[in-house]
Amino acid sequence: MLSQAHLAWSRCFKKLAKKPHLKGLRNKLNSIPFPDPLRAPVGNHIAVPGLGSVRFHRQDIPEGKIKCGRIVKRASGWYLCLFIAADREPIAHTAHGQIGIDPGFKSLLTTSEGEIIEHPRELEAGAQRLAQAQRGNDRTLAARLQERMGNRRKDRNHKLSRQLVAENDLIAFSADNHKGVANKFGKSVSSSSHYQLRRMLSYKSRAGGTEYVEVDSKFSTKTCSNCGSLSGPTGWAGLSIRQWRCTECGTLHDRDVNAARNTLQAALGTRVEVCCA
Repeated sequence: MLSQAHLAWSRCFKKLAKKPHLKGLRNKLNSIPFPDPLRAPVGNHIAVPGLGSVRFHRQDIPEGKIKCGRIVKRASGWYLCLFIAADREPIAHTAHGQIGIDPGFKSLLTTSEGEIIEHPRELEAGAQRLAQAQRGNDRTLAARLQERMGNRRKDRNHKLSRQLVAENDLIAFSADNHKGVANKFGKSVSSSSHYQLRRMLSYKSRAGGTEYVEVDSKFSTKTCSNCGSLSGPTGWAGLSIRQWRCTECGTLHDRDVNAARNTLQAALGTRVEVCCA
C-alpha cells in the first residue's frame, strides 16, 4: 500500500496523473494487495503473507501459477481474489450465425433475426426491500441487497454473452452513448447493464473465435434496412413509435428489429444504394 501511494504521488508531481483521492469515511480502504506470488491452496486453507494460513469456503480453482492476490471486503464478507496464469478454455461453437444486436430498456436486447430477449428486471424486483432497508437506516442490509442485485446482473450477462458467442461467428452490437442516455433514463441504464455485457462479449469473443464489432448507433433507427432511406422516427419524441412504415419502399418495420438489422449491415460493410427517379 505504501508503494502504491508513493507511485500515485510521484505520477502526480510529474504531471502524469491527477492528484490521488485520499481514503476516508466516504472513500474507505476496502482491499489489501499482495503483489508477490502465493502458494497453491491445500484443501480449504491458503497461506497469505503476513496472515498465515487462512481458511476459505472450498471451491474449484483453475490450475496454474498464482501470480498475486488481493483481499477485498464486500458487503457479504471478505474475499481473496487470485490472479492465476492459466490457459483459457475455448468456447465451443454450437452454431455459425451472424447477428446484429440493438440494446433496449423495455426489452433487454433485440436481434436482427427478430428475437426479443426480455429484461429480467433485477433492480425492480428488489427495489421495495431495498427501500425498506434504507428507510430503516440499515446500511449493512442495504449494501448487501445492492450487491445481490449486481451479482444477479453479472450472472445474467455472463450466461447471455457465452450463449451469443457460442451461437454466432459475427456479433455486431449497437454501441449507444451510455452517458447521455443515463442522464435521461438513470435507473433503466443501470438495470440493463449493457456496457458490462459489451465488455464480456469483447473478451469472450477472442476465446471463442467469434468476430465482435461495435457499431455507432447513429441513424440506426430512422434508416430503412430495406432501401436505406431516412424515413423512420427520430428524437426523444419518436421513442413511443414502435412500428413504422417506410415512405419510400412501403416496408413495415419493427423499430428495434430494424435497428438491429442496420447494425448487422454496417458491420458487414454493406451499403444500400437508393435509385432516384
